[in-house]
Amino acid sequence: MSENVLTAIIADDSSMDREILVGFAKDAGINVLTTVASGDWLIDDCSRYQPDIIIINDHLNGTSGLLAYERILDRNLKPYMILVSDDLTRELMLDAVRLKCSNFLTKPVNQKEFNEKINVVREARERDLLIHYSTQGHLIRLKSGYKTVLFNEHNIIAIVKLKGEHRSFVYVEGEGKDFFTTSSLKSIASQPSNVLMMPNQSNIINLNFVDRVYASANTYGNYVIELTNGLEIELPRRNRKQFDEASAALANSTY
Repeated sequence: MSENVLTAIIADDSSMDREILVGFAKDAGINVLTTVASGDWLIDDCSRYQPDIIIINDHLNGTSGLLAYERILDRNLKPYMILVSDDLTRELMLDAVRLKCSNFLTKPVNQKEFNEKINVVREARERDLLIHYSTQGHLIRLKSGYKTVLFNEHNIIAIVKLKGEHRSFVYVEGEGKDFFTTSSLKSIASQPSNVLMMPNQSNIINLNFVDRVYASANTYGNYVIELTNGLEIELPRRNRKQFDEASAALANSTY
């Protein structure tokens, strides 16, 4: 499947409306990952699948749609949201706008209107992606949920392996841009990059974001790399030479 295809989760307490929205989404070229009727299921499935977009009704079983979306954002997931409602009140719209809702659909929904709202999301996604492509540099492929994303190497601050998990946390330049990846650190480090390196087996850092390096107070002979965002990464003594050589090469590069 093309990496440019939007992935989506549809959440509505009406099974008939879910089926209608799935049909519209497929006709619009969207890969529907799953459908749910519950706000709690929506939260769980967003964590599992990490879709590009969620199409939701606020009236879900249990947790409401907007509250579920707020909790999804709290988990550092940033899917675009289209709110579907048969009673789109001013108060509901204001609450959705506060959460940076991408667009609205009023029931009964038709294919033409659905496509128009999806195209708005596609355009917003393209603008967001341009942020990562704007600076010359290698594009790093990272698996995030059920899709592959491309990030400019210069926008990645660090990638930290989560202890006991098969995923890592990606620190990205810009507030609210951080996300999780299931790509292994070795596969990431094997990709061409002038600025990324592995100071240890559990971390990748961007040399451009190194603030200082100092001796570790916990392990004799080791060092600590402090990044500009305050993150501290261990640098074993055996890797100090590699770090110094990579830093020197970057400093002398005209790239």
